[in-house]
Order: sequence, then C-alpha cells, then structure tokens
Amino acid sequence: MDRTFCIAPMMGRTDTHFRNLCRFASKHAVLFTEMVHSNALLKNKRIDKYIQKTDIENPVVFQLGGCEPMDLAEATKIINENKYDEINLNVGCPSPRVKSGGFGAFLMYEPTKVKDCLSAMTASSDIPITAKIRLGVDNQDIDETLDNFIEIILQSGIKTLYVHARKGMLEGLNPKENRNIPPLNYERVYRIKEDFPDIEIILNGGLSDFLEDKNKLKMVDGLMYGRYVCEKPYELTKVDKIFYQSTKETNIETLVMMMEKYLIENQNLGFSGYLIKRHMVNFFKGFSYSKKIRQIIMSDNLNVDEIIRILKKKHLLVA
Repeated sequence: MDRTFCIAPMMGRTDTHFRNLCRFASKHAVLFTEMVHSNALLKNKRIDKYIQKTDIENPVVFQLGGCEPMDLAEATKIINENKYDEINLNVGCPSPRVKSGGFGAFLMYEPTKVKDCLSAMTASSDIPITAKIRLGVDNQDIDETLDNFIEIILQSGIKTLYVHARKGMLEGLNPKENRNIPPLNYERVYRIKEDFPDIEIILNGGLSDFLEDKNKLKMVDGLMYGRYVCEKPYELTKVDKIFYQSTKETNIETLVMMMEKYLIENQNLGFSGYLIKRHMVNFFKGFSYSKKIRQIIMSDNLNVDEIIRILKKKHLLVA
C-alpha cells in the first residue's frame, strides 16, 4: 500500500460517508476509519455502524483503540473478515477517557504493553498491523524515551509508524488544544527515520500546504493530514496530481454529480441523508458561494443542476 498521502482518523469525521466522498476526490489517498475501541466490536450485538465500509473506499485503514492484547486480537480477527487493508493501533489520542481507560496516548508510558498488544494483533491478522504514536506525553524527555519506546514496540514485527510530531499532554490540555498547543517538532520525527531506516515513517501534525509539505517526503515516507482536509476537503482533488503523478484532477462538476449519485443510492438503502450531506457541504466551505450551495444541499431535494449553474456563474466551470 502506498502511504505517501494519508487522511488521519478523526472522531466524528472519518465515517464511511466521509471516506466515500474523499475517494471521489482522490483515487489514491489512504483513508482511515474513526478510532473504534476493541470493546465496541466485542461487546455490541450490532457492530455494523463500526465496521461498515464500501469497496470503493480502499485503501482504507481500520484504527483500533484498546490496551488488552487478547481483546485486540479478537477485534483484529473481526476486522480481517471485512476487507480492510491495514489495522492501526491508536497510541496517540490524548482525550481524558484514554487516561482513565489506559489506552491511546497513555500507552506511551508502557512500551512493553504496546509491544504485547501489537504482537497479539499481528498473530491474529492477515493484513499489516501498524501503530500511530506521539513523540511522548506530559513531562517525558523525548530525547531519552522515544527511541527506546520504538525499539521495544518494533519487537512485535510491525514495519510502519504514523508519528504525530507533537507530545500529548494528558494533564491540562483537552484534545483540541493538544492538536495546536504542544509545539511541532518535525526534526525529531526525521531523526526517527534516521535511527530506524528500515521502518516506514509517516509524518502527521500541522501539515497544511500540499506543495510545500511535499518537500518533507525527502525525510520521511509519507504524510498524514487531519483537520486541514476536513476544513478544505476540495483540496483533495489535487492530491493525485501532486503526490501520485496522475495527469488527471477530479473536476468539481464530476464531484458534485458523484455526490448526488451516492446520496440517492444510500438514502434508498436507508441511510440518513443528513449524515451524508453534512460532509458534502464541507467540500464548498470557505468559497464565496458556499452559503447558497449549503442551502441547496441541505434542502429536501438536492438540485445538482442549480449547484452547477452557480459554479459556472462563478467561473469555476467552463460552460
């Protein structure tokens, strides 16, 4: 799987509908699910809402949360049955509940446990197992702790790490603040690649300019974008051309028509139109005509012809 460009797992964002709309914009970007705790797969009778995806989404990575090796192994078996391309263990989420539950970024304190979790997952999987980590947590000295942490977890046999280039602060900062306040430290991520040249390192955190960020690929193996693509998802139409040497760029008229087809098909299957439309409107967020298009999309009847008429009026489409 080519991990040159990845879209990060984001709670409340990267559901199956968001992933399908992203795939309309880019054929190559690696997509992630929201984080799902192993208990959600093992203790709920109906796991459809956690496991559902369409074949069009691939390549797509399922991100698991948890800290019990046997539970993670059983959850891994379920995911293997559902045609995902990779399973990623969350070792970076800094929300309050991860501390109380002993998973996510809290696991940065427990490298041996992380190794055991990843080993159990690897033994239960036919698809690659990976981990998403931070540089450290709280008052850890990342020059002293990080390489040792990585050396231990790599004993599980994993070959790919997604690294958020910030520490996670489990005390004093909420998840939103953890995305912005701890300083970025790309140089420390680059040193990981130098110290572990045989491991694939994907850089995450603060990326927001495709052309400028592409230069960072000289130092790492891939880039992972989070909130930026949620705020400006239309930028995804440029990904294949910039990162994958494609000669084609999805035009906005084609994108709108694919959205309409997806909405109709999924409403006929019983999915909530609102849950799909809330992602659709973001594709036009920040544009001068976004308010009018939002009104059209959120109305009872999606009028694609009217959206295209507005786009042409704004000179974004050639008539």
